[in-house]
Amino acid sequence: MGASPIIRHVYEETIERFGEPDQSYAFYDPPPPPESNWPERIDVLIWFDEQDLAITSFATVGMADKPMVGCDHRAELHFAVRRTASTMDLNKVSAFCANLALYPFMNKTSLDWAHTITQPGSIPYFPSCDALLMYPAFTDEGWDKTTFDSQNIHILNLVPVTFEELAYRSKHGPFSIFDYLAENEVDLFTDRNVGAS
Repeated sequence: MGASPIIRHVYEETIERFGEPDQSYAFYDPPPPPESNWPERIDVLIWFDEQDLAITSFATVGMADKPMVGCDHRAELHFAVRRTASTMDLNKVSAFCANLALYPFMNKTSLDWAHTITQPGSIPYFPSCDALLMYPAFTDEGWDKTTFDSQNIHILNLVPVTFEELAYRSKHGPFSIFDYLAENEVDLFTDRNVGAS
């Protein structure tokens, strides 16, 4: 079976915005429980060393095929790491992204900007970080949503954060962490411990 119209739209817009990926992986999900409604396939597209900044970028395509519980939007995930692709286990990072794409379906919940996942497992190349923050576009010109046939699709940038950063968010409100990270000039694409691998 080919990709659904909404997934074809997500794929085409992703390619239009970022160009053809340098590599990709396809993950076919195991059959879900009968009462569930999971995406059957998650593709992870990879772009190497973006704009000479040594940032390798990952994007899921497939998560938006199914609705999440308790919200009126769908979602796809993006993840960026300030490392060259040649120094990374790309399959491991792609599998991490694909597994996270199933998180809301497995847990009968939804994800949106400013939400966090507090126990995502080991975050590849971020050993000092304990959770993930769903970030909107990083710049005013950035991409954080698209629409297909009146269906909103949010692009959620996965930003690893520490327990200390989460504590600030808990004390000051869910959106406060964006200002906190900016004011402290936190590199969102690098582990907090310089030189960590």
